[in-house]
Amino acid sequence: MDIANMEDRLNSIEKRLSQIETSISKLEFKPQTQSQAHAAPRSQVQPQAEVQNPAQKNTPVTPTYNIKSKPVNYSPRPSGSKKSEPAYFREANWLGVVAAICFVLAGCFIIKLSLDSGWLTPERQMGLAALLGFSLIGMGLYLKKFDWGYSSLLPAAGIIVLFLTIYAGYGFYSLFNFNLSLILTSAISGACIWLYTQIRHDIYAVVSAIGAYASPLILDADISPLAESNFYLLSYYYICCSLVYSVISISIQSRLLTLVASYLAIVLTSIAGGVGTQYYALSASLLGLHFCIFAVGTFFHSKKTKLPLSEVEAWCFFPVLLIFYAVEYNFIYQIQPAIAPWVTLGFAGLLMGLYLLAKKWMVQKELHSDGVVFAFISIVAFHSGYLVLMPESFRPWLLTLLLVGFLFYPLKKMTSTLSNNALLALQICLGAVGIIEYFKIVSHLLNGSDLNVSLAAVAAFITIWIMFATNPKLIASESTKALGVALLTATHILAIAGFYNFVREYGSLAVSMCWLLYALAVILFSYNRKDEIMAKSALLVLGLAAGKALLYDAASAPTIIRILCLLFTGVVLYSSGFFLKKISEWK
Repeated sequence: MDIANMEDRLNSIEKRLSQIETSISKLEFKPQTQSQAHAAPRSQVQPQAEVQNPAQKNTPVTPTYNIKSKPVNYSPRPSGSKKSEPAYFREANWLGVVAAICFVLAGCFIIKLSLDSGWLTPERQMGLAALLGFSLIGMGLYLKKFDWGYSSLLPAAGIIVLFLTIYAGYGFYSLFNFNLSLILTSAISGACIWLYTQIRHDIYAVVSAIGAYASPLILDADISPLAESNFYLLSYYYICCSLVYSVISISIQSRLLTLVASYLAIVLTSIAGGVGTQYYALSASLLGLHFCIFAVGTFFHSKKTKLPLSEVEAWCFFPVLLIFYAVEYNFIYQIQPAIAPWVTLGFAGLLMGLYLLAKKWMVQKELHSDGVVFAFISIVAFHSGYLVLMPESFRPWLLTLLLVGFLFYPLKKMTSTLSNNALLALQICLGAVGIIEYFKIVSHLLNGSDLNVSLAAVAAFITIWIMFATNPKLIASESTKALGVALLTATHILAIAGFYNFVREYGSLAVSMCWLLYALAVILFSYNRKDEIMAKSALLVLGLAAGKALLYDAASAPTIIRILCLLFTGVVLYSSGFFLKKISEWK
């Protein structure tokens, strides 16, 4: 093919492309009627990617479609929306809040006015207050279609008025007995949940839970001299409330309802059970039931919605877990001290089991609740397991076990799938155990003579130096430098206390000689490793040993021993200085 024919073909292709681009632009911008859209050939509706120039094959082309627009249906703004509102909207909301408070106060003053004047019978007084409450609820439901957020205040005020009406009818006029009042307040709480499903405002979940759990205490405020039958009624009522609210929270998918109900159930059961020792056994059982109900309910809530707890939601449950543990352990300890730690460890195990099941079944394998779970388990294990159940003779060996575990299987590697919060909780717990046992061992070496503790100290000392020998980067690496220096300092202190314990019966001079030899050994080891930080750390032991040998041992020893002591100290100090000088020249 000659050049002239090739140019003619390229010009023809360019002309055809110009025509195609003109047609596409008309299709994109020319409005079509409905009949034209239906009559358009299929080639005009399909993407235009098939007619592009082969020379531009790799150039992406955006498909063009002729799509008929549809009207958009707007729904009320859902609860928790972060969309900003104009200033006059915020002012209107404040006015609505003040108006709702005025309605509640009006209901209260209706009752007060009738009490002061006596112009209405008690039945009519309560009827007027109840009518006001129902009117507010109805008005709020009617106005919901106009303004969701503003109208939601009226039913909340109506619910509060209804609660106050029942309390006044029982407390002031005795129109209802205790059981009927409890049934009525429970019905109002149920109506409050129904309003939550209609309006989706968090205030209804909170008011419903508070009204249901607080009603027995408000109706019978003098709780301390409760009869045993009334205490059983109150306890079983709370269990029923917890079951109902756990099921309802799963049904309406409200985490807040579970959270508020769990706090109210555990705190109020703890208060009720603390009025007398005869209620400790029942209160401990009821607290355990509440814990199981809300833990299992939270698990099935996540399983049904396939949405795990967020980090904020999970940490909101942490205080109530601590309250439960403290009160439950105290109640059981007052009855059977021996089983209290085992029972609380069982509850921690239940929580861990639910966490592992959630992690297995959830699509999101990384759960944000692991920090709370491991923090609670760490606290229970530290108190019930370590401080209460573990024998005293075994505790000194925990330091060695922790060091061996860190040597062969670091905690970060073992828990690489956990979040930073969960890892921090485990580190704090294990670190606290290690620090406590370390100081107990050092204190024993300086003051005691228990063979078991001395052997545990030797094992820990050897393990630490094996760790330094097998991990040269423990001090050199910037990420572990602080840990390595702290561990090295702790090792030197352990060596000082250990040599003092082992050779003090041979005299003070023998202790000083052992310290000098240990410092020299550390300097030699660091010289071979070219580790300047380790070499300088030996100056701590060297200075202590030299000062003791010169100021105390040489002054109190006979002349010959004094001469030998000074010679030996001088040799060690000179040798140490020689190696330190060489180390300083490495730079």
